[in-house]
Amino acid sequence: MGCPRAGVVHPEGVASEVVSTVLHVFLDGRTGGPLVRVLSVANVLREEGWRFVMALPCGGDFKERLQQHGYDCCEIPISNPRRLSNVIGNLRWICGFPAVVWHLCRVIRRERVSIVHLHGLMAIPAAAAARLCRCRI
Repeated sequence: MGCPRAGVVHPEGVASEVVSTVLHVFLDGRTGGPLVRVLSVANVLREEGWRFVMALPCGGDFKERLQQHGYDCCEIPISNPRRLSNVIGNLRWICGFPAVVWHLCRVIRRERVSIVHLHGLMAIPAAAAARLCRCRI
């Protein structure tokens, strides 16, 4: 696990100075509308000098696509809480909360993130990590 230490990719015509680093935190790593939309917006903003790090749940299929576009990606043990009737799943989510916050804090500090963009209603661990690291949400 953990993010690769790859540098910022600067294709021809892309700004060489980083404006800010944004950490996108996704609760679902499967290819779909929100991820594709973030990728298209990030491609445009990267030309303006923004840097993006993508945090995805372990085992998603979108990581390879992001890496092909030159984005730093990391897998974290994050997930959505389950339906209220799924007591065991929700207990796992609650018990895993501190570990997810810890992983995200490590990524935020290592990558010098200044903005954390949350994707998902229940991205509470990401919000907690951002607050602990004094990042904008």
